[in-house]
Amino acid sequence: MAHIFGKLALALLATGTVTAPPALDEQGAEDAMETAAVATNICSSAPTPAGWVDIQWYYSAGCGTGSFAPNTKRIQQISGEPIGATVNACNTTPIPAGWSQLDYYYSSNCQSGSVGSLNPNTRMLKRVY
Repeated sequence: MAHIFGKLALALLATGTVTAPPALDEQGAEDAMETAAVATNICSSAPTPAGWVDIQWYYSAGCGTGSFAPNTKRIQQISGEPIGATVNACNTTPIPAGWSQLDYYYSSNCQSGSVGSLNPNTRMLKRVY
């Protein structure tokens, strides 16, 4: 079905019914890079560095533990975020200084154990200073 929608989008672009987004100039590309969140993946055995939070847990053969339990975490750098910024972070990292908790809820992205639970495991954080 996605193939059909792809052909439809191309047909609309060809007829001028829909226009493609403008290309980014060099400065626009740099601005987009600066505002994009910096994230990376690390094995769960490594500590999350200061200024970063866990945003997802999953299994990866690259961090092999011999089981299919989550053994890899995706972390996001939040130290440079502006006041008022929000981020959804797993509760496997403490709330950083300058951030406050707005909400606490369950997310399958933050299931850090092999036994599932619907207990809250994710915090919505807001930069306050």
